Amino acid sequence: IFPKKIFDVSSGQIVEHRGLQKCLGQRFTYFQGVFPPEIGESLAQTLLESSVLDNLTTAYVEDLFREYPSEVAPLVNRLTTKLETQRKGRLDRILQLESLVSTGDEGRGRALYFGKATCWTCHTIGEEGGRLGPDLTSIQSDRSVHDILEAILYPGVSFVREYETYEVQTSTNTYTGIIREQSPEFIVLGLGPDASVRLRREDITSIALQETSLMPQGFGELLTDSEMADLVAFLLANDLIY
Repeated sequence: IFPKKIFDVSSGQIVEHRGLQKCLGQRFTYFQGVFPPEIGESLAQTLLESSVLDNLTTAYVEDLFREYPSEVAPLVNRLTTKLETQRKGRLDRILQLESLVSTGDEGRGRALYFGKATCWTCHTIGEEGGRLGPDLTSIQSDRSVHDILEAILYPGVSFVREYETYEVQTSTNTYTGIIREQSPEFIVLGLGPDASVRLRREDITSIALQETSLMPQGFGELLTDSEMADLVAFLLANDLIY
């Protein structure tokens, strides 16, 4: 059943973008299937105007709209073209920075990690740092330079297992975070570097895997290219340091 609070049949528009974001997080559950063209057109237009498309592929979008009427096709084609353009732009950006990593300085990278980039608030290296995100002490042993840069620049593209984002609803509130601990009686949801909530399972009405990351975007704008090279150089060497 398509939620009325998200789509207004009379106007043919998606009216609640928070609702749309929730659907995105739940792998488009509400949007798959056969719907009138105005729903498909509104969805495609909203996605075209969205800034949270990193985790979408052209194949996924084509499958999503497969059963919609043919009237939706022009907007879907525009959307898949935009996704391909963004994918190429991301790849070009990563390759550009990859070529600079060999010039990076580990000492400056360490200062960035524990300073301007604030990585330490969520990630541990050695015995230092937070534990909301993955431990980065040995990241270079199973992640390539390309993978590391992609994770920093585009955190919504992929997720480390056990660090996925979930939306948990109770009868009185909605929480978004990473499951830090769980048992048959409760779960502990990490909401941020210094915030968590313990929820009794009997109070939980739904748990939904999200397609967005808790890791903030924008490090490509926060750090200069040389600073990014320094940070990655530090991450590649930290197993030797610690």
